[in-house]
Amino acid sequence: MPHATAHRPLNPAPAPTPSTLWRVNNPSGTTGMLAVDKVGGAALFLDPKTLAIQSSIAIPGAHEMVISPDHTLGYVAQFGKWGRNAAGIGALLEPAYLIWVIDLATRSVVDRIDTHPNVGPHGMKFDLHGNLWVTFESNSLGLVDTKQRKLVSVWPLGEPQQPPRTLEINDEGTTLYCTGKGDDVLVFDCQSHQVRTRIALPGGATSLTAAPDGHRLITFDKAKQDLLIINMNEERIIERHPFCGAVLSSPKASRFVHARYSPDGRYLATCNYAGGTAHLHDGNHPQDHVVIPVAKGPQGLAFSDDSNKLYVANHDCGIVTIIDVASAKAIDWLPAGSGIEAFSFY
Repeated sequence: MPHATAHRPLNPAPAPTPSTLWRVNNPSGTTGMLAVDKVGGAALFLDPKTLAIQSSIAIPGAHEMVISPDHTLGYVAQFGKWGRNAAGIGALLEPAYLIWVIDLATRSVVDRIDTHPNVGPHGMKFDLHGNLWVTFESNSLGLVDTKQRKLVSVWPLGEPQQPPRTLEINDEGTTLYCTGKGDDVLVFDCQSHQVRTRIALPGGATSLTAAPDGHRLITFDKAKQDLLIINMNEERIIERHPFCGAVLSSPKASRFVHARYSPDGRYLATCNYAGGTAHLHDGNHPQDHVVIPVAKGPQGLAFSDDSNKLYVANHDCGIVTIIDVASAKAIDWLPAGSGIEAFSFY
């Protein structure tokens, strides 16, 4: 199938029914929107229709967030302040070690989960028991008991100076997939609590995103930004496609490609941080996509509950671009925070 262009909108076929665990970790809804304003150091509550800021909670160094399976709580990872050290190397200059628990109805902090000495909590995913797996900048993987609101177990991943960032989980909740600064995708067995294997990816991946079918991972390599499809059952790369619209900037600084599927699974959205572009993909055949210019430094992605609109948070300029999915065109923009990294409807 040839690449789609901006003159030929996508028309993907219906996707398979999303798995239960995928729905948990890819929330949607019409009640509200929670955002992490990394630049502004806050968790924001946005009006789900107008995106106007309704309230905020100061959380310096916040990076990522997830919504609880019952949509009553938000968990925000306080990663800390990232920058360059005296040697000019990227480092966690002011480490943080808290996961904030926020009541979505009252928009108030109900707890803070202390993860010390495991610093820099980042990627988070729920398992079938409602507990939360977390990656740490201190090269480890942890499990939070959400009933006790306590970090109950931590396992080192053996990745000195190459900590994991992005985390995904399979449909059965038995296997985790991690990538970050290292060269490979780590496959972690949740029962033996060991890295079972590595999916070789010299130069590393930019992100990981589970497909709604629960059996595929989408990622992009840092070397060429090729789109890669990983079979989660076979634990190997099964497809590689050149990525139209890739920007070959410094792989150490700005080759970030974030991704998110629509609630109905028909579409995959990605955004290229360095290029200031969003990409709308056929969810079944993600190599087929439309390139859509947005604004500087896009990172956060969220689809409306009906999958008709895509919202792109432009981290470097404090605005959100609104894209009409049917026509694959940007139709509006709104100011929202100082620089949102992650957000989600619930």
